[in-house]
Amino acid sequence: MSSSPSGSCAKCGKHTSLQCAGCKGAPEYFPGDVKSIFYCSIACQRAHRMIHKPDCMSMTRRKKLLRTAIVAKEAFLVYRAVEYDLELSKIERRGETLYLSDNQKNLDIPPRRGPFPEHLTANPVYREAALTWFQCNAAHALSSRLINKLLTDVPCAIEMFLLRIGKPHFITQVIPGPDSPNIPSLDASTMPHSVLKVDLQLSSFTESWIVDLTGARYGFQEVLVPFLKYTENKECELAGPPESFDLTQTHDLNILIEEYPSGVRRAIACAERPARLRFAAFVDTIDKKILEGSLGEFENKLSVFRLALRQHMSNNTQRYKTGYSGKVHLETSGALNHITHDSRMMILMFFLTLAATALAAPSLHTREDLKYVRVTVQQHRITTKKQIVVKDSSTEDIFGSACSNALKPGFLPTSVSSQMLGLTGEGNITAGPPYLQRP
Repeated sequence: MSSSPSGSCAKCGKHTSLQCAGCKGAPEYFPGDVKSIFYCSIACQRAHRMIHKPDCMSMTRRKKLLRTAIVAKEAFLVYRAVEYDLELSKIERRGETLYLSDNQKNLDIPPRRGPFPEHLTANPVYREAALTWFQCNAAHALSSRLINKLLTDVPCAIEMFLLRIGKPHFITQVIPGPDSPNIPSLDASTMPHSVLKVDLQLSSFTESWIVDLTGARYGFQEVLVPFLKYTENKECELAGPPESFDLTQTHDLNILIEEYPSGVRRAIACAERPARLRFAAFVDTIDKKILEGSLGEFENKLSVFRLALRQHMSNNTQRYKTGYSGKVHLETSGALNHITHDSRMMILMFFLTLAATALAAPSLHTREDLKYVRVTVQQHRITTKKQIVVKDSSTEDIFGSACSNALKPGFLPTSVSSQMLGLTGEGNITAGPPYLQRP
């Protein structure tokens, strides 16, 4: 059993085991540049404050950067563990390659999203590699607002860098599973690796660090490494100019949606978007106090953080998979009974669609999603098979206009009525793109 570290009081020289809590646990930038500072009493600490303050402030900033990087990585791993998109059947290390067998049978539809198959590996390194494979863009989009929020009072500049890794511990590669002969074989070395370069301002100079949220796909475990140490030890080559780290949680998905007006890639991006927004809502609840405290206190906070985020994401997984479904009831009264049955049906369906879209609004996050609100109407004893597909509000139709209003904050009625019509009807409604409706 190791004894607690001890040393001489920085003020009076008395032997003590009490350390300065502010700089304790800071990471090294140069070998041996982190020194443990001891004080035998609060009086000695106060008397020595002006001497120690510059170094303590620098070490405190380093420690905040380290803990921020740890929180961001843990947040991303929890998100991926809940919202996993590979249908893996096997995880196996052979030589210098970690093989992920993808058993997806149909490449023309988005893969099923769900919990990571924890039973496939007991090795935490391999688990992280599977979670981070080809996820650089997603990790940075998800973590941008979180990292910038936690580092608000830390003077630093953050940019995204593309690097080619010349010396990985291993390569993670996806290969076809036994039931999926058409899955392309892709390994992590085919694309540059994206990391964050953080220029941390200290009292007298600036340090450059690498925050690597997805290095596990190469077998890298450290989340914060000095820039020169990282690039030299991993034999990196710069693969592109630096880019801004001011991203939204859906930044990479938005690019895909704009680039692909249709097809499976667009469907994949649209399918993940609700989960990203759910993650963004959780980020709003995080306080910078999570970075404070001793190492033990921070680890306890991190455990609570993981559990809370996992529960937050899991609670709505089924909702985002199935979209919204339910019933809406409409009653109207008026004097326009002379209009034709078809006209009355169309008007009735309009108001039902309006109510349905309002009810489903929490499940709809883009104008594109409006195209997938459907209403099946029952009027009196007649059941109609007609379906109304809500069009984009940029087109000149009453349905788009109605849905545009329905999506406004606070507009969530459970029924809609009009004094113009003499109609009564009920409708079964579902909302959400069809690829979210799979069993």
